[in-house]
This record gives sequence, C-alpha cells and structure tokens, in this order.
Amino acid sequence: MKIPILLLSFVLAFLSLLYELLIAQTMGFLTANAAAWYGITIGVFIGSMGIGAACVGVFPYQRDARGSLAVVESLLAFIGGAAVLLLYQAHALALFLEGNEQVALGKLVFFFSGIVTAAAVGLLTGFEVPILLEMGRSDPARRISAEKVLAADYIGALTAGCLFPLVLLPHLGLLRIGAGAAVVTGFVALGLAQRSKEEDRPLFLTVGFLLLAAFSLIFVLGSRIETAQAKGYYFSGSASWTPQAGSVSLGSGRVHRDRSPYQVIDRVDFPGGQDPDLAEMVRSYLLRPDQQHALSGWGLFLNGDFQFSADTEALYHEVFAHVPLAASGLSPRRVLVLGGGDGLLVRELLKVPSVEEVVLVDIDPVVVSLFRKDPVLRALNRDALGDPRVRVIVGDAYDFVRRNHEKYDAVYLDFPAPSDYDQSKLYSQEFYTFLKDRLGPQGVVALGVPGLFPVNDEAWGGREMSLWSDYAAPLRAGGFVRLVPFFSRLEEDNAQALAVMRRLYKGAEGMVRRDVSPDGREVRAVEIRGEENVAREMLKEHVRKMTAGFILAVPDDRVLPLEEGRLRTEGLDVLDQRRFLLSLKAGEGFDEGAGRVNSVFRPVIAGKEGVLEIRSPY
Repeated sequence: MKIPILLLSFVLAFLSLLYELLIAQTMGFLTANAAAWYGITIGVFIGSMGIGAACVGVFPYQRDARGSLAVVESLLAFIGGAAVLLLYQAHALALFLEGNEQVALGKLVFFFSGIVTAAAVGLLTGFEVPILLEMGRSDPARRISAEKVLAADYIGALTAGCLFPLVLLPHLGLLRIGAGAAVVTGFVALGLAQRSKEEDRPLFLTVGFLLLAAFSLIFVLGSRIETAQAKGYYFSGSASWTPQAGSVSLGSGRVHRDRSPYQVIDRVDFPGGQDPDLAEMVRSYLLRPDQQHALSGWGLFLNGDFQFSADTEALYHEVFAHVPLAASGLSPRRVLVLGGGDGLLVRELLKVPSVEEVVLVDIDPVVVSLFRKDPVLRALNRDALGDPRVRVIVGDAYDFVRRNHEKYDAVYLDFPAPSDYDQSKLYSQEFYTFLKDRLGPQGVVALGVPGLFPVNDEAWGGREMSLWSDYAAPLRAGGFVRLVPFFSRLEEDNAQALAVMRRLYKGAEGMVRRDVSPDGREVRAVEIRGEENVAREMLKEHVRKMTAGFILAVPDDRVLPLEEGRLRTEGLDVLDQRRFLLSLKAGEGFDEGAGRVNSVFRPVIAGKEGVLEIRSPY
C-alpha cells in the first residue's frame, strides 16, 4: 500500500502541473503580454491550490477517500484536458467581438475564461494531497508520513516542469499534451473507482470510460484539430479539416504548421491574398511589371505573430539591406546576419557586388531547413541559403557574438519583437557591447526595430508613441555613437497606385480616419469626405501599412553620406533612389534617445504591451 500511494502522489502532481503549464503556455501565446500572463496564470494556480486544500472538507473524503479522489481526478481530466480547446475558442470569440466593436466584452470573455480555468485546476489540485494523506492514514499499521507524500508530490512537479519544455512541447504540441494527460488521469480515476464504495462504482466507471474515449480521440486527431484552431486564428468563419495531414482548408486557404523547440511556424495561404487591396497597390510600385512572382497570397507567422507577406516583403528587405550601405557609403566584403533564417535578407545582400561572404546565425534549425529545402520558400529567397558565399550557423545569436572573435564589415540584426525576457537580451546593452567588438574598422550595424514608426505623422500618435528611446538607449550604452533611423517608405503621389485606389473605392462617399493622440490614450476621429479624398487617404493608409522601422548604428562619429549616398538599383524590385531618400526623410525628427537602458540583468524592453491586450496575428 505504501509504494502505490507515494507513486500516486508523484503521478498526480506530474499531471496537475502539466495542466497548469498548458494553461500558462496557451495564455502566453494568445495574449500580447506573454511574460505577464505566464506569471499571472501560475500565481492563480498556486493560490487556488491553497484555497482547495483549505476547502477539501466539501468532499466527505474520510468516508471514501478513493471515491473522493476519483471524482477530483475525473473533473481534473475534463477541465485540464479541454483547457487548450476552451481558451482557443474564447480567443476566437474575443477577436470576433473586437471586430464588431465590442472590445471590452471580448477581453472579458477571454481573460475570464483563462483565470477561471487556471483557478479550477488549482482548486482541484489542492484537494489531492489532503485526500492522499487520508488514504495513507487509513491503515494505521502502515501509516505514511505527510513529509513523504509531499516529497513525492514535489518530485512529480519537478519532473513535469523539466519534461514539458524539453520533450513534450516540441514533439506533441499543447493540445495533444492536454489530451494525453487527460487519458492518463482518466486511467487513474478508473483505478481509484474500482476500489471505491460499491454503490458509487458504476457511475465512476462510466464517467472514466467516457473521458478515456473522448480524450483518446482528441489525442489521435490532435494535429488536425490544432491546425483547425490555427485556421480559426488566422481566418474568419468556421474551420474545416481535410484528410491531408497538417493542412486545413477554407476555400483555397491553407495553414501549414511546423514546430521547433523554439516556436510554432505557420505558413498561411490566404484565399485571394492576405490583403488583396494592399497587394494590388504594391504591384503598382514594382519597378518593372515582369518582376511579379507567383508566390503571392501567403504569409509567415512565428508563434502567431506576423513576420512577412510574400506580396509585400520585397520593400522591407530591400530597404533593410541596401539603405544602410548607401547611407554609410560602405562596400562590405564580409557580412554577418543574426536572425533572418528565412534567407530573404541574405538574398538582398548577395545582390551587393562587393560581398564575398555572408555568415547567417539563426537559433531555429527548422526555419533554416524549411527555407533551404521547401521549393516554394526556396523560390522566394532565390535559393540564397544554398549560395556558396553563404555560411549558415545554427545557434544562439547572443552566444555567437559573445564567443566569436571574427570581424565583419556590416552586421544585420533581424530579430522578432522582444515579447519576452529571453528575446530582450538581443536588444540589451551587453549584446550591443559584444557586437561593437565584432565590427571591422569602418563597420556598421543595421537592425530591424519592431514598433518603431515615424514621429512626424499624426496618424501614428507622434513622438511619445514611438519606441525610439527603448531601442536607442541600449545602443548608445553599448558604445554606438551615431544612430540613424530610417523606414521602408513609398511615395504617396504614385499615379498607378492612386489609380488602383480610385478603382477600389469608386463611389465611396466618405470615411473616418482614427488618429492616436500623442499620449496614446485617446483616438481622434477625422472625417474624410468625397470619392477622390477617400482614394488618396486609403493610399496613405496602405503606405503606412508598408512602413517598418530600422536603425543604422555607427560606433564612431564619422561623417556619413546619408542623402548624398548613391543606391545601386541593379536587381531591386521596389527600391529606387527616390524611395531611398524617402526612407531617410521619414526618420527625421527623432531626439537623442534618452531612456531606460535595457540590460540582461534589468530587462525593461520586454512586456511593454498592455496586460489586458489580446494577441491577434496582424
């Protein structure tokens, strides 16, 4: 009897913590502030455990400890196993309500669902140890001490905490982990039910078998159901799955999901294109009509966050690669790219005649493999990762810069937004200090800056809404003397683009533009009337959608050519000399960037999104 109770304590703690980690991971994935909600969810769980332990008397567990524990485990299997499904459905409903201007109700539905689910799992978990102790006391001759039961409980929790991120999550995914845990919990409930009081046994066994059947089916169909959830995340309307493994169809739309130890990688094929109006407008900006490719209509998302669209990525990557070189007058031979495992930035750098070697360092081997081997993705990056001038290193960028002692003429940082504290180290003073030592005598650094936008455009909210100081302060603290912001920017007087807008918005009587106030707390409605004015305003809006921020960082006070620099346009699809000048002009008006310095030891750049903000893919 002694060993089974200790083993039971270990198994139940293992399963309970798995459920809580599932809820925390899902909340972190579906909220804008992942760091905050991961912590909040764990806190709610632990607090509810205490409440559960205090309120365990609601069960007459002294009369039938095994029957009481069977009830607890059945409830836990149902709630914990279905938690991921429930939270995804609540998130989809919240996005639907937000789209119908019921933002507050949408947030209430989603966050209430998350907190209640975490609290319910914690409450039920709190019931377990007192009931286990009662089971141990039921045989006075072989009484088990509370210390040993608690020790087994803690070891089970430790095991779950280690296996969840290292083994289970990369190989199974959230939904199948939850279903698998529910199946094991169901078996435990059945075993307890068989030794419960005879009058309760038939009900317990029936419920246990139903739970086993339901969650076994979810486990088997887990990958398809999970992809259907992704379909609901990216598309409006109902999702339906087709027999092809790993893909879900809605018309011509498809989600292709891959998973790595670091992130979920979704390639989303949008019916008619992700933003057909924007895609058509972008085509009107192409330098030559024959430059259109057949890869339009799909986008890449990492952990649910938009990375790029095949329709619009050319402007972003051309500006990122070529503007820093023209503005600094640099003709690099050796280039280091940190991040950017898709090879699109590398594609652009290989167009520079002076480049002899590009070293690409990316932490995710799955992303690199996809863009090396998938025919569609290779066509997009023009097989850049297979070029003999490119050396690919799979590893952590921070560790590489800290340990590597080679010198480079230019370094490009192509990282995602710092949404958690681990990513924030790539925007830290320490990282930039190491990076400065990797530069050659005339070397420069160019980095993509998520959330940076021009301060001279009222629709963006002005200087106070820009994240300039968050990025500039650690760069300066890391030893970079001169910082030049620039943006991917298109002209708003393009005749062809305006003709597209006139056709798309023909007959429009008016519209309302919503400008953000400088403090970010208010939205000012600006009414636009007349068909021509609507067309011009929508062109401006689409140009804003294409605007992304970058920083050219120089470690000394050398004189840069900037606007006098000459852009090499050979092989470029969108960027020309005029747009090069626009990209620099859009960066005017920024101050010196005084602000709090993001550090590895004091991360301040991550988690700046509001706690009550729901993540959307765009």
